[in-house]
Amino acid sequence: MSESCEEKGRFDPNTGPVWAFRKNITRYNFASMYVKDKVVFDVACGTGYGSYLLSKVRKAAMVVGLNVSQEAIQKAQHCYKSDALFVVGNVTELPFDNNCFDVVISYETIEHLENPSEYLSEIKRVLKPKGYFLLSTPNKNVTSPFFRPLNTFHKKEYKLRTLKNLLQNYFGEIEAYGQQFLDRKSYISIVAKMTFLFFKRKIESILESFPCIKKLAKLMRAASLNPLKMVKGCESETRDRFFEIKFLKNGGLVPMTLILVCRK
Repeated sequence: MSESCEEKGRFDPNTGPVWAFRKNITRYNFASMYVKDKVVFDVACGTGYGSYLLSKVRKAAMVVGLNVSQEAIQKAQHCYKSDALFVVGNVTELPFDNNCFDVVISYETIEHLENPSEYLSEIKRVLKPKGYFLLSTPNKNVTSPFFRPLNTFHKKEYKLRTLKNLLQNYFGEIEAYGQQFLDRKSYISIVAKMTFLFFKRKIESILESFPCIKKLAKLMRAASLNPLKMVKGCESETRDRFFEIKFLKNGGLVPMTLILVCRK
């Protein structure tokens, strides 16, 4: 994963919307049942707020955060250096010995990789026997069921069955969870807007093939929806209850985000 891709695709809590920040924090809170008194590795940790939460609030024995971006790691070191160790590194070449972490967490990472085999092999290598690996990724059934990912920094998005089949090549036990909005109306709204955005981009692409109407295409692009601002009302006092994570069963609402808990 190149640094330019990581830089542009990485969520920044200082500039991103509150609802997206709460979505990320919900996942780290979910990890709390696995990290107490453990040595934890936060892969693709961004600016380190999740690593801080695991260490300071969720009482991990030690937390190491890794990110490919030098700038992100510098921010993490500046804000949270007393709570976690932060290093620059690539997810496909982890700078650690074999079997050194009790828990590895890697949220919203695998979808950025063309070929995840090296990444998963490295995760397995640094994870202790019987250790836990937690990852999250967008659910292709929701975010890109019929087309390529709307997020241009995503190389590949996964359906649950495809992802589980991939992970079974590296891990023994796998449990699947889903993260979704508590409010069904918000869930339906964001899916509808993402579908609309896809067709809107298709129309723009067609228009741009005709030089005489490129100006119209530019006007349409200027009015494009910002996917990070699709859901309104997330900055209310109840935003910490805006998302839920549940064990996936057959039937029910399909979650926007897949969370897999794997054991070596």
